[in-house]
Order: sequence, then structure tokens, then C-alpha cells
Amino acid sequence: MPPSIPKPIVIYAINGSQFVFKALAALQSRDVPHYVTFVPLGREAREKVLPGGGFLVPQMKVGDGENPTVVTDSEDILHWIDDNVENAGLYPNEKAKELSERASDHTLAAMVWYYNNVDPTGYSKSIQPSIRNAVMPWFVPSFIGNGIVTMLTRSMNAEKREAIVKAIPDIDVSTLDDEPAMRKRMIAELVYFQQQLETPHQKYLLPDTDRPTAADISVYAQVARLLAGGTNDSEVLPCCPELRDESALQRLWEWYDLMKTECHVEFKGKRAPQSML
Repeated sequence: MPPSIPKPIVIYAINGSQFVFKALAALQSRDVPHYVTFVPLGREAREKVLPGGGFLVPQMKVGDGENPTVVTDSEDILHWIDDNVENAGLYPNEKAKELSERASDHTLAAMVWYYNNVDPTGYSKSIQPSIRNAVMPWFVPSFIGNGIVTMLTRSMNAEKREAIVKAIPDIDVSTLDDEPAMRKRMIAELVYFQQQLETPHQKYLLPDTDRPTAADISVYAQVARLLAGGTNDSEVLPCCPELRDESALQRLWEWYDLMKTECHVEFKGKRAPQSML
């Protein structure tokens, strides 16, 4: 039997992060009690409060006192849940691990970065207005707010360009200027995940499963940033809502709508007491 879980569990988060979404979806789907604490957007301020160092989220702290367990990667958080929660079943077989890592670390994740941070059209639909609406007073004209946000996100967007090329080894920086080629790759990757739904009645990405596995949760977290549409209580505006009309992906969207029904992720209402941080 897996060891008992030390209490409490605290997730260190940024609103709307797809990787925080993944960790929260896994905890919620297995009914694991947890708290959420939001960290600053600024890198230096964030580094001061994250228990595992660095600036990336999510991070999970398990237990309090002097020697808590700290897990610093979304995939590692899911594995921790699988190892420590009785009958979690997030990774029932090697395929669940393969699909989860593929969704989180390679082409699909890179496409979410691309259309949120690099492609001008996607950026203007998603990251730019989401940040503008969050940090700018209502009376600041949109065009001024957009300019300020562009300055604030310039270094982040440059980092995402590097991350995309690293995640998709057979492209180079010049490919990022070819949006049609990138879209073709994105649709092909989404079709790959859709092909895991082998029959019309298969509910989840792995056959013969009766609840979401790590594969479903990881793909869901990424697609939520492309489409949004009621996946969580802190949604970032979608960068590619037009994908809903892509005829080649309608079976995947049936699965996505099921996931929205079964796993509406909650970032809010879970504030950790200061004594736990």
C-alpha cells in the first residue's frame, strides 16, 4: 500500500498556467485535498517565494515543518501523486507516460507557446489582452496598454522562441516565421492524439480506462490554452479558437468537451494559510 500523504499539499501557481492546470487537474481528479498559493509574475520576486528555487511553476510542497517534500515539475508532480495516492492510476501503463510526456514536453506544448507568445495573431488574441486586462486600469486605452504589455513580455517571448526550437528538434528559428508550416505541424500533432480514440465510444485517450489518466490530463491542459471555452476558473483568452471548426479534429473536440465536463479546474478558493508557506 502506498505511504500515507503528509498534510498539507500546497501548489505554488500562476493564474492560467497550463502546467499548473495539469497539476491541479490531477489532484482534483483523484480527490486529493490541496491548497493553492499564487506567486508574483516578476521573476526575481517569484524566486524568493518558490520553495524549490528557480522561477518555474508549478511547484508542490507536501507537509510542513522543517523538511517538507518539494516537487518542481508538473510531470514529476503527477508521478508523485501516482506513487503516493492509493489507487491513483494516473500511469496504468507505459503508453500513459509516453503520451503525457509528449503532450507536455514536445510539439503540442511548443505550439501552445508559439501561438500564445510568438505568432502575432495568436499573441494579440491571448497573452496580450489577458495581461492587459489583468494589470492595466480600465481607463488606459487598449493601444497604450498593448504597448506596455509588449514591453513587459518581450524577454519572455524571446525565451519561448528558444524553448520551441528545443522542443521540436527538426525545426530551426526560421521556421517560426512560417505560420502556415507551424499550423500544419500543430494540426498533425492534434490528429496524432485524436488517433488514440480508436472507437466512437472510447471516452479517454487510453482504451479500457474508466477515468482520465495522465495522458488525458496533460493533453487537456495544453489544448485548454488553444481553445479555452470553460475549462477552469482562471482562463487565459484562447489563442486559436478557430481550431474548433477544423473538420479533421471533431472527434478530439468531443473528447475535449467531455474533459471540460468531468474536470473543471479550480485555481481559486484554495488559499493556503500563511503558516503553511
